Amino acid sequence: MSYTPTRATNKSMKWVRQRRPNDDVLTDGFNCSDFVVAIMGATGVGKSTFINHIAGRPVSEVGHALTSCTQKVHHYVYAHHSGRRIVLADTPGFDDTYVDDSEILRRIAVWLASAYSKDMQLGGVIYLYDISQRRLTGSARLNLSMFEKLCGPQVLDKVVIGTTKWNAKIQVQAAEREDELKRDFWASIVEKKGKIMRIQNTAQSCHDVLDALLPAQNAATSSGQPSARGSANPLRIQQEIVTEEKLVPRTEAGKTLRFSLAEMLASKKQDLRNERDEETRAKLQEDVDFLNQQINELHASFFQRIVYRFL
Repeated sequence: MSYTPTRATNKSMKWVRQRRPNDDVLTDGFNCSDFVVAIMGATGVGKSTFINHIAGRPVSEVGHALTSCTQKVHHYVYAHHSGRRIVLADTPGFDDTYVDDSEILRRIAVWLASAYSKDMQLGGVIYLYDISQRRLTGSARLNLSMFEKLCGPQVLDKVVIGTTKWNAKIQVQAAEREDELKRDFWASIVEKKGKIMRIQNTAQSCHDVLDALLPAQNAATSSGQPSARGSANPLRIQQEIVTEEKLVPRTEAGKTLRFSLAEMLASKKQDLRNERDEETRAKLQEDVDFLNQQINELHASFFQRIVYRFL
């Protein structure tokens, strides 16, 4: 499918080379008056449920097990009560059951690049976190780290961290956990005026979170003043892919993922050296091979970078 070049002179269309045939990207019918809101978080935190509540109908498949239902980026158009058209992006987590993390990163990066090349404004990013988890797991840490690198510090004021899975039985413990997360893991987001909100399993609660991202736009719309095109900062990954013409592995998110995978690989190799049970060793060897494969996919050679940049 063809792409219409952006009118912004500092944007490149080279990102299209990193697209694959089955990727979900934004093509015709979208423009600079649309607002993009990306929904991120680990598998099972409630991203699809959130979008279904916003849409008022089941538009995104909801999983009820540990396996992921969202393996690609899917977008849904929503008419906000302010009159703005919102494009919600349902993104897979960096712990997908069937797709490796390097491929997840590429899919998210390509979709966001397609939105940025259309001059679509960043409404914000909603990061969902399962508050019922008793500790910050390795998967949750990776997703949070990747989220921060995808966003960059310049847009943290357009971030809402939505905590999900609240219930009466865990209310006290979850509130203590929320305070700890704000203090130890989400401090940079809070410092940059990002919001922390509790999400109940209701449509109203989800709409409240979405409304919290768009107060300035809502005010401008109600007063009849158009918001300035391109006035909002883009995500860091959008700048890197579209403006700076980087390959996905060379982005900050790509480097962070490669480092995290290398740490996991070292741990698995140590476990493999110490393990004596043959069945367990075979499983560990599979893990080592899979991690090696992902790290190799995140390696962009000097020749690849030169070809991509200048040809």
